[in-house]
Amino acid sequence: MSVLLKASQNPMLHPSVRRNVLRLLQFAELPQNLQGVVAAACFEWLTNRAEPTAIRLYSMSARARIARDWPELSRELRQTIDKILPYASPAFILRA
Repeated sequence: MSVLLKASQNPMLHPSVRRNVLRLLQFAELPQNLQGVVAAACFEWLTNRAEPTAIRLYSMSARARIARDWPELSRELRQTIDKILPYASPAFILRA
């Protein structure tokens, strides 16, 4: 799992690598030692308007899955989504 995370954070790779890693992460049970790294990366990708919509959506879903175990992350995610919604694409609004 950590190899996939490192690959997804490499800016030299095509965005499809990050998209597919995030697609897996939105359904995966992560070990607790990786949850912080994944949550931070997902937050960065979620708030970056330059990222493709699919990456932002999968980041939101993966972070929501992590937030089930961490209530403070849940509040932070909700606040972040509320800030993004006025400028979001229709796909983002549906996922939010």
